[in-house]
Amino acid sequence: MFGLTAEALILYHTHVEADPRIESAIRLALDAMWERAWLPDQQAFGYRQDDPSPAPDLNLLIAPVYAWAYAQSCDPVLVERADAIFTGGVTSAYLVGPKQYNQNYRFSFDYLTWRGGE
Repeated sequence: MFGLTAEALILYHTHVEADPRIESAIRLALDAMWERAWLPDQQAFGYRQDDPSPAPDLNLLIAPVYAWAYAQSCDPVLVERADAIFTGGVTSAYLVGPKQYNQNYRFSFDYLTWRGGE
């Protein structure tokens, strides 16, 4: 749900009004998610607090948010995290079902745009 909410906030910030509260709120949430839910060995976030099993199917809903925050701040920590999340989603996501396929590709191309090339 965070990825979808953040996507809506980013769209508002980009296309309606550049509200500085959005960037700081998203950054706060990204740091908390990383600290509380990232499972480095599985390259995925835990599904929920009461179900911490890895959910790499959802990585590509979240990686673009880290990339967007990186594009705003140029903080190298954010791009490292974005890349780890994206890699886990690409290598481990379950894509057989239409729901999972659509979740993975609805927002993931924005990751590539905001991530930029080096």
